[in-house]
Formats: sequence, structure tokens, C-alpha cells
Amino acid sequence: MIRTVWNVCGGGTTDQSSASFCIRKGSVAYDIEIQTAYENGDTDFGGNNLTFRIMQLLKIEAARRIKGTGKGLAERVKKAFFANEQILRIVVSSEESAHRGDTVRIMAPKWNLSAKLGDKLEVQKNFPAIEINTHQVRAVFLADIYDIFRRFVGRLYEDGKLSKYSVVKLTGQSCKIGLFRDSLKEYVPGLLIRQGPSAKPDRYGLKLACLAGAIRYLRDKNLGFARVSIKTERPALPYVLSAFTHDGRKITLIRPLDREHGRIKRSPFAHRIHRRKRSPYAPKTAVSETSI
Repeated sequence: MIRTVWNVCGGGTTDQSSASFCIRKGSVAYDIEIQTAYENGDTDFGGNNLTFRIMQLLKIEAARRIKGTGKGLAERVKKAFFANEQILRIVVSSEESAHRGDTVRIMAPKWNLSAKLGDKLEVQKNFPAIEINTHQVRAVFLADIYDIFRRFVGRLYEDGKLSKYSVVKLTGQSCKIGLFRDSLKEYVPGLLIRQGPSAKPDRYGLKLACLAGAIRYLRDKNLGFARVSIKTERPALPYVLSAFTHDGRKITLIRPLDREHGRIKRSPFAHRIHRRKRSPYAPKTAVSETSI
């Protein structure tokens, strides 16, 4: 039985899942056993957060000259930095200048920027020339990326569960950033870390591999080439779910990252149930309510 844990950082969320699988060659077909489980998640962290950090950096640099920036430009800066490890700095400007081998120049459009200069709000014709180096970008990313791995992988390490996994997988567009791999090395040897393909020409390689795998799975199952057993365990949700009894007592149904869930009884005459849930990482005032 091979055990793996997957850390997926997408555009808006970060999720962690585990999978155990075993493949045996039978007399007439392959016997495949798969067990999966949701281990952890954060709906408030993803690649968009890193883009926002770049935007903050651009605003700070631009504020030295004029005020104003935009998210589209921040996304281009982020992609330019991590598309080539040889890049040392990026110059953002609306004017042409000499090109250097270790520098990427991003042309900023002549936006309709306005800056408050003194008591007047004046329209700026050009975007100010800004230079950002790789150390600045790594510094603004470092805290967020290390924190997400501290909560995800650090928990498994402290509970003694991390050593049971033979492969630790990093996937998602944001995981191509080297800081994700560096952060993971704090807990596991580099040889256990697997990342998706990083070949530049094929930007859809990972998605097509998933599609090809799904097609082969359906083909082998329908033609009898494989007997597949898939079991999904109860998820470990990163939320707190509580309910109130008819006499006002508060009962916790779901605790953070606990697979054992509580229960509450309701009268069969009830037509509406009011639920309140809160992430353990969110402020106490951040409570979402749902009525069903």
C-alpha cells in the first residue's frame, strides 16, 4: 500500500488530501484499491493572495513618485519572476529603456492614474519607472507560504503522521514557485517531494494528464481490464459547526480537523434548521450563517 499526501494551491484556495492505493495483478484483471480523504483546507489562501502581495509592493514603490496601481500588472510581474529563475529584477515602466540579460521589462500602459499632490487630485500621464528585485518578492511571499505549510504539513509532522507517507505531492499553478518546495523541506526530505511538470511549451500538460487518466479508468473498468475499489473516508474539515438544542444548549457537531462528528436531534415537525459555522483561523466575528 502506497500512501501519498497532496497539497494543491490553486487560484483562490489551498487544499490537502491524502490517498492510499494498491495495485495487484490478478488472473483476468488488475485489482486496484484506492482510499482517499480530505485532510485540510484554507478557502482564504491561493495564488490570488500572492498576486495581491505583488500589487501591494507595486503600490509602495509607486507611492514614492505617484499613487496608483492595478492587479493585472501585478499578475504579470508575478509570472515574470517565477517563469525564469535567472531573473534578478523586473523594471515596470511606460517608457522604453536599454535591455539587460538578468532583467525583464514590463511595459505599463499609460493609465489614467490620479494622485493627490498637495490639495489637488491630478491626472498622471505615465506610470512611474519601478524596479523590483527577486529578494523583495521572496520577502513578501515568505510569511504567507511558510504559514500555510506550518498549518498543513506541520500538523501532520507534530502528530507523527507525516513519516507514513512515501510521497508528498505539490500541485497547482502557484506551487511552481520555488518557495513552496523550500518550505516543505522544513518537514520532509527533498527526495519525497514531487511536483507537476514544469515544461514551458505545454501549459495544459497537467490538466490533459488528468483527462487522459480518467478516460483510461473508464475504458479499463468498462472492458473488464481492472476491478477498481474506491473508498472515501470522512473528511477532516477545518471548521467549527455548532447547533443549539430546543432549550438553548450549544452542542459542537464538528471540531476543527476532527473526523468524529457530533449529532443533534430535531423534532420531525421542524421545517427550518439554522446553522452557524466558523473557520478556526478566522476572527471570532467572522461567522457565516445558513438556513435550510
